[in-house]
Amino acid sequence: MTQKITFSIVAGIIVGLASSYMMYGGKKPAQTNTASTEQTATTSTAKKKKTVTVGGITFETDADNPSTITLEQVPAGQLPKPVPTLSDAVTFSATANVSPDAQKIIRTQITDLVKKLTANPGDFNSWLSIGLYRKMAGDYTKARDMWEYAKKLQPTDKQAYNNLGDLYQYYLKDSAQAELNWKKTVELDPKFIAGYRSLYDLYTQNKQNDKAKAILDVGLQKNPRSIDLLVLTAQFYKNIGQKDVAKTFYEKALVEAKAIPEDASMIPSIQAEIDAL
Repeated sequence: MTQKITFSIVAGIIVGLASSYMMYGGKKPAQTNTASTEQTATTSTAKKKKTVTVGGITFETDADNPSTITLEQVPAGQLPKPVPTLSDAVTFSATANVSPDAQKIIRTQITDLVKKLTANPGDFNSWLSIGLYRKMAGDYTKARDMWEYAKKLQPTDKQAYNNLGDLYQYYLKDSAQAELNWKKTVELDPKFIAGYRSLYDLYTQNKQNDKAKAILDVGLQKNPRSIDLLVLTAQFYKNIGQKDVAKTFYEKALVEAKAIPEDASMIPSIQAEIDAL
């Protein structure tokens, strides 16, 4: 979908960007090693311990021999290779429809992130951010490269996979890669309802009903009280003409909505679906 990005809204987008890429990620992921500054600690073990502070970091160590603590610099060679090129010019796709004022802000943000990543190519969060700005510019291939590298830095954090699933499905039109990345999000976080919904949308768009049903089954096995998944399952059975089964799932969703005050607003729409069957 083409959307006009104007100066008045981009300022808000940029202020919120640091949290936007974590919207599905829960806690902030740990940052990986830097090119030149991150250090690791090794200690010996003994029955008696004491704490020792080295370089501003407190360790527990052998009380009789605290000198066994050593700090070692992590070599840059431990970073995944190759590191994506950061020097490419920022170009704006006509389909992105970004206003001149917004373009200026995006260029500035990308320039700042390039400086950060040049100094510290292990900065996971900055790779996520620069990918988002590249996507806003309509440079989807570059956004892909940024997030694919972020995956290598933090292979157990679902956010890069989530971003790539969306990018592959809706922008690069690569269903196979979208499926792989969406599936990884729910593998890493079985409670991630948005991942199941995204897979369901992908499968239904591609008329893969067997896969659509299967992912709903898996989602409900992991999240049996999810109103979203119960309603999606009901809609699935309604669409294939199995109204009795659809009604069963709508009724389960209604029970859950009534049990949770925050979800009470969903009761009328679910009831309306039941009445229409």
